[in-house]
Amino acid sequence: MSHGESSLPDEYQAAIAIEVIKAMTSSQNDLVSSMKAMIDSNFESFRSSMEATQKELSTTQISKMEESLLADHKFKRQGNEAQYRCNAKVLSKLHERSG
Repeated sequence: MSHGESSLPDEYQAAIAIEVIKAMTSSQNDLVSSMKAMIDSNFESFRSSMEATQKELSTTQISKMEESLLADHKFKRQGNEAQYRCNAKVLSKLHERSG
């Protein structure tokens, strides 16, 4: 018997080769499934974080725009201006809390 030969019959060698291939395929499929689950989980976490950040930035930008509008609006009577500013601040806070 030479170095590369086996004492097993060809049909046994073929059956063993098939089982090895099945085991390797199953192992590779398990690995791919685990990697997919990990990537999906990380992506979902990233997406949630980005949504929260976007919402926070939007609320801040809206608040700053409202403040800018308040600063530029002038009234002839000081009492009217004070009432307008107070109402606008209340509205701004309501927007922040509902957003």
